[in-house]
This record gives sequence, structure tokens and C-alpha cells, in this order.
Amino acid sequence: MMNQRQRYARNDDDRVKQSGRPPTGQRVCFSFLVNAGQPQPAGDCRAKGCELWDYDGKTYLDFSSQLVNVNLGYQHPRVLAAMKEQLETLVTIAPATANLARGEAAKRIIGLAPEGFSKVFFTNAGADANENAIRMARMYTGRDKVLSAYRSYHGNTGSAIAATGDWRRVPNEYSRGHVHFFNPYLYRSEFNATSEQEECRRALAHLRRMIECEGPSSIAAILLESIPVRRAFWCRRKAI
Repeated sequence: MMNQRQRYARNDDDRVKQSGRPPTGQRVCFSFLVNAGQPQPAGDCRAKGCELWDYDGKTYLDFSSQLVNVNLGYQHPRVLAAMKEQLETLVTIAPATANLARGEAAKRIIGLAPEGFSKVFFTNAGADANENAIRMARMYTGRDKVLSAYRSYHGNTGSAIAATGDWRRVPNEYSRGHVHFFNPYLYRSEFNATSEQEECRRALAHLRRMIECEGPSSIAAILLESIPVRRAFWCRRKAI
């Protein structure tokens, strides 16, 4: 006799076989989605350049470069060659271990960084980088508060999601010391501005008052995105 969970799994497998598609999402819990009873996200089977193809053969243009990390395009031959070469040499290395590839990457990053930077701290991803940046700022200043914008996304880990300004932070505010402010956004201005110059001027005045009211001596850092809020979307090529 099958239990209820096994019957659901079997029904999922039967639907996959009938549709001719591989089981892309039936066993996956997706980030920031209502997973129960909702349609599964689009399944992509291959990509090249800036294009993606799903299992039905439909073509999409990826305007977001996945998580803004495929800026060179999918399957770039030089990237693939470098990856294959590294895989043949060494697949992975612990953070506390010196390595030639990591040292070369640090050297190149420092070459592009402003004057005064001499070391690079590598992390696993953007949220991890922000978590460590917040810790460093608090340790260096001895202060606690971190200011960030309401229209922002900094990651989905403990302090990173609390620093994030959008609705996803609300049920996850377990980290301490986070304060939010409105950044300039003329399209939906919080400051009744009529021009970009006026919007920026009023947003800066608002931020200054926030700092004054929160206490400058209590603020460890201000966390900002160079391009506010990742707005990721895919578009059917046929529709363009």
C-alpha cells in the first residue's frame, strides 16, 4: 500500500511522462515563491549568448543575466575553456588555503580598485559578502546600526535580508540594528519631486535627517546598491 506522499509523487511522475518533459521542478522548493499548489517556474534546458530555450523549444531573451552574473553570456567559449582547464587541475579549495588562481583573481581586482585597497576577501555569493561587510563595519567602528534603502535587495541570509528593503524582509527580521530610508526614485517619488535634481536633493535631505535622528555615533555603515533593486525578467523573443 502506498501512503499519500508516495501517491502524490507517482501522480507527478505520470504527468511528466504524459507531457514528455523531464522532472524539472516537482521535487524542488524554489526561493521566494509560493510553492504549494502553484505553477512551476519555466524550465530551461539550454542557453547560448543571451538566449534561453525551454523544454518546449521556446526561445527567451534573458534580460537579467540570471542573477546578474552571466554578463558575458551563456556558454562563452573562453569561459568554458578556462573552467575546463581549472577542473582538470583542481575542482575546489578551502577558503583558508592559498591558491594560484585565487591569488591571480585578487591581483586583478586590486588593479581595478581605488587607491588604498591591498587585499581581497572572497566569499561564496553576494549575500555572504554583505554579511561579512556588515560584521567588518561593526567590528571596525564599534557601532551597531546599518542604514539601507527601502527599495533594495541585499540577499536572503540573516543580516542581508534584514538590510533588504522590500517586503521579503518583513517575516525575516531577526537581525538587529537595521534602519531603512527612501532612496531617490523619481518615477514613484516619496518627496513630491518634479525633476531628477529635485528628487536627489530631497532624498539626500531625508537621509541626512535620518542620520541625525538615529544618531551619527551609532551608525556603523550605510549599505547601498550601485543599481537599486535587481528587476529580473525574461521576455519571449517572438514578442519583441
